[in-house]
Amino acid sequence: MSEAVELAEVCAVHPERASVGTCERCGSFMCEGCRSAPGAGLCETCARRLGRGRWVAQVPILGVLMMVHGGLTVAMGLILLVYGVFTAAALGGLPANDDPAQQAMSSIMLGGMLGLGVIHMPSGVLQLLAGWRVRTYQSRGLGITSLWLGLLTFLGCYCLPTSLAMIVYGSIVLHSGEVVERFDAERPAAT
Repeated sequence: MSEAVELAEVCAVHPERASVGTCERCGSFMCEGCRSAPGAGLCETCARRLGRGRWVAQVPILGVLMMVHGGLTVAMGLILLVYGVFTAAALGGLPANDDPAQQAMSSIMLGGMLGLGVIHMPSGVLQLLAGWRVRTYQSRGLGITSLWLGLLTFLGCYCLPTSLAMIVYGSIVLHSGEVVERFDAERPAAT
């Protein structure tokens, strides 16, 4: 009976070495040399298998693109905010007359541009954050959510075409079976 216990506690690849744990994916016993990284829960074989694949390789690229797109969306939001303030100030500085349209134009420009700027900001900031996490195979749901929230930029028109392209590319990558499996492997095991 004790011999069976001893056999079960050795590395599946190196039977001469003691096991330090089991792989969270395949369940095989592994020695320290077979771990994918110190303290990691995957064996080297599973880590290589999860790292391979056409779509898995696209995830870090998608993360960087999300950060770039998020930064550009934030920049566009800031431009709209500044443009609205300066346009309202310029229109407010025109000589006063009895035309109600001229008086209302300053308020309309200020409100419209500030509103567009405020709409762009959370979408851009969320894509920056999600891109940072997605590139390291974390927060897949946040990545998907931030891509779809990019549609809020349709009012500003500038970021809409790239937002649509990011949704298509991001949806293909993040919904791929091998990518879902890779994200699941990075999730900490329940204790």
